Amino acid sequence: MKKLIQDLLDLNNHVCGTEKKPILIGHDWGAPIVWNTAALYPERIKGVAGLSVPFSPRGKISSLALWKSLYKNRFFYQLYFQRIGIAEKELDYDITSSLKKIYFSGSGEAPSDVFASYKNSKGDMLSGLPEPTCLPDWLQEKDLEYYVSQFKKDGFKPSIQRYRAQEIDWIELTELSRARITIPSCFIAGEKDNVLKFVPGVDLVEKMKNHMDDLKICKIIDNVGHWVQQEAADEVNSILSRFFTMI
Repeated sequence: MKKLIQDLLDLNNHVCGTEKKPILIGHDWGAPIVWNTAALYPERIKGVAGLSVPFSPRGKISSLALWKSLYKNRFFYQLYFQRIGIAEKELDYDITSSLKKIYFSGSGEAPSDVFASYKNSKGDMLSGLPEPTCLPDWLQEKDLEYYVSQFKKDGFKPSIQRYRAQEIDWIELTELSRARITIPSCFIAGEKDNVLKFVPGVDLVEKMKNHMDDLKICKIIDNVGHWVQQEAADEVNSILSRFFTMI
């Protein structure tokens, strides 16, 4: 995370110079990257929008330790990803099938209990996930083919490694312990996004608001899942455009 934050700052300096402030937008892992950049360097950022993953400061324990506590003896994909070589082997075996299952199962069109897992902690990722017979409207065949071609280059390992750095992030970024988002911000997520239910009994969106000083827009889109910017592209673009006019 520390290096990814620096990458964003360096990229902006290279493209726009040090005088221009960017608006950062990130989805899924991109959301913590832009949230944390904005929290640590508010003077460098004009505004920030996170999709799917609400902002939260550094916890008393790492997120990985939290998952181990919450999902003890139960399957949770982020813990499964810690098993080096195991997760890659499963996902790389049939990349097209893997992506179809992951995209569909994370969407608002999937059965509501698709991730209601009875698998124990030694289970795998893809068993029990439905593979759609045809792609949903928001995922074009040509796009899927492109994604498959990119994953075939290096497999899933580079992506999974991000999940394996959670303990490193917690150790290195102690300054995020009491972090706040002080600049203009926007949050967008799908109503059916399982990310919002990762911590049972906790409303992560409401909890996020306690750490934000200028949340301009907070929108949960009905009947939409994790891929909010694809499943509801027009609405997300409209919300972001409105956010840009407010900062």
